[in-house]
Amino acid sequence: MPAIHAVLRHSRVLTLVAVLATVALTISACAVPSAAPAYKGDFPDPYILHVGRTYYAFATGDAQVHLRVMQSKDLINWTANGDLYPMTDPHRKLPEALRGLPGWAAPVYQQTWAPAVLQLRPHRFLMYYTTQDKTSGQHCLSVATATTPAGPYQDGSAAPLVCRDGGSIDPNPFLDTTTGKLYLLWKGEPTTAGGPSTLWSQQLSANGRTLVGSRRALLSATQPWQHNLIEGPSMIRSGRTLFLFYSANAFDQPTAAIGYATCASPLPRYGCDNKTPNGPWLSSNSRVKGPSGPDAFAASGGTGKLAYHAWWPKAGKPFPGYNTGALRALWIDNLSFQAGEPSLN
Repeated sequence: MPAIHAVLRHSRVLTLVAVLATVALTISACAVPSAAPAYKGDFPDPYILHVGRTYYAFATGDAQVHLRVMQSKDLINWTANGDLYPMTDPHRKLPEALRGLPGWAAPVYQQTWAPAVLQLRPHRFLMYYTTQDKTSGQHCLSVATATTPAGPYQDGSAAPLVCRDGGSIDPNPFLDTTTGKLYLLWKGEPTTAGGPSTLWSQQLSANGRTLVGSRRALLSATQPWQHNLIEGPSMIRSGRTLFLFYSANAFDQPTAAIGYATCASPLPRYGCDNKTPNGPWLSSNSRVKGPSGPDAFAASGGTGKLAYHAWWPKAGKPFPGYNTGALRALWIDNLSFQAGEPSLN
């Protein structure tokens, strides 16, 4: 079995001083997603944080909760709020991960999206997320803090961390353990109606609270199958190669899918090389419907994983869309690399 050196796009360590972890991944010849979700409830834009023996899963909220959180020992049975029973009811309310919004944000639900959590020290956690600026109406990025993985996180910021272009959404921190430097990836909305969206990267300060230097464009939605829309960036290192996974197309359409690119560095001078120019890497099929929101991470024992959401339809109803009774359930599959290409199994 070939050994693949895989480094998470997230910090799964207790300090910023880290060494490149060697992760042996099982090789698969092709992408074969799971037959059923890891969690059947609504859990869009998932992010998995591994702390000790526990996995903490975060997601976009709903009309009652800004951001959701639950936890698991095995990525199969999920609990929340100290409830020891598996979270098998798809309509069961999950707890709030964010304790209120900052003063500059619009005080409304369903405008706060895509949380991603970075652990800096044993009791120092940062949550990057999207929310709406009440003055401009644009979506911007902010960061909240907590002393425990599940939070709730608090945000006392006076202004957004990032608020550019036609709006900024879907933040994701990436620790490059080859250099020890932190970066923030995000999606920039187009500045003109109907224009293509772009994925960006910029270095973060050592405390993860401010941006350093200049941003660089990673990838723009220039391929026909992307329909001018890419979002949800997720970066992972395999050997010397950085892989950038992303979502494309409207989230509530059958064409919602996942593509990937390779990058020379977290701040590439000429952008990343799109490896799916003629179609997505993972799209709707008999197993998943409208996969989006990719998140790469390592499970216990070093097994590579890809979390993402896909539509889980209500019996007898077509997909996609919430108006059909469908939910964006959580899928988690094994992620491996062979001959410079990622695959699921």
